[in-house]
Amino acid sequence: MIYQKGIENNWDSKHLGRRLKALRGKQSQAALASLLGISQEEISRFESGNRVPGVPLLIRLAELHRVTLDWLITGHSAEGSQSVREPDRISDVNEEILKKFRRLKNKDRTLILSLLERLLPPTA
Repeated sequence: MIYQKGIENNWDSKHLGRRLKALRGKQSQAALASLLGISQEEISRFESGNRVPGVPLLIRLAELHRVTLDWLITGHSAEGSQSVREPDRISDVNEEILKKFRRLKNKDRTLILSLLERLLPPTA
């Protein structure tokens, strides 16, 4: 599990949970959990504000949804804007990739994610 105890007092976990739920959009909790390699129950706990994701998972979520980490955590970006982007719709190709990814064992998911990190240029 990727979460940190005691981090809940650093920001409002309920508001963080609402932002996470809004970013997930129409994607199911189970689909997002599968993509992240965690349980659907963890996603539910994060979205309800009962648990706060650890920093590594927050970074992955920010990258996945193409939002800044400061916006994800606080609701405000460095520029002061409230909204960083509109949620994207998952294309048919992305949906097919996600379906195949879900069928993989956790060990293979980790391998695929590490390969993607090696193949993709670093984001600025």
